[in-house]
Amino acid sequence: MNYEIKEVKYNDIDTLCYVNDICFKETYKDILSNDYLNSLDLNSYIEDSKEDYQNNLYKSYILYLDQEPVGNICLGKSRLEDYPESGEIYSLYLLSKVQGKGFGKILFNFGINKLKEEYDEIIVCCLENNLKANQFYSHMNFKLVGKKACLMGNNKYIENIYYSKFN
Repeated sequence: MNYEIKEVKYNDIDTLCYVNDICFKETYKDILSNDYLNSLDLNSYIEDSKEDYQNNLYKSYILYLDQEPVGNICLGKSRLEDYPESGEIYSLYLLSKVQGKGFGKILFNFGINKLKEEYDEIIVCCLENNLKANQFYSHMNFKLVGKKACLMGNNKYIENIYYSKFN
């Protein structure tokens, strides 16, 4: 299997959103409410993402496996007040059919290396109930440093905050 990671350009936003939508729903099907997951609108997500792209709010990259988009990572400046000088991995998603094959680690390390170009420390937030992802970030030597509340739909969830500092 050949893989390639490509930076998302404006014309790639539909592909990014499509893959992210599938991954998000696969990842959170047993974590978030079905009502919330069913309420997600791909077309609205695409329009919001196009606006974010034009405002240069973050960088996104798509992982292609044999030319098929199978995952993505989004990166940027930390959105957390306690970490104003940090970079942040906003999201990292893989289709379930390619999970457990090392592509998460490849995409994660790619993102870390991109963020290291601008930042000395990196954070990532992960829903507390997403056990698989929490284990992954711990395995990648990120330290659990806190928790924060987040709202998705009408439901409150807790996110774990992971941190790593580089020299």
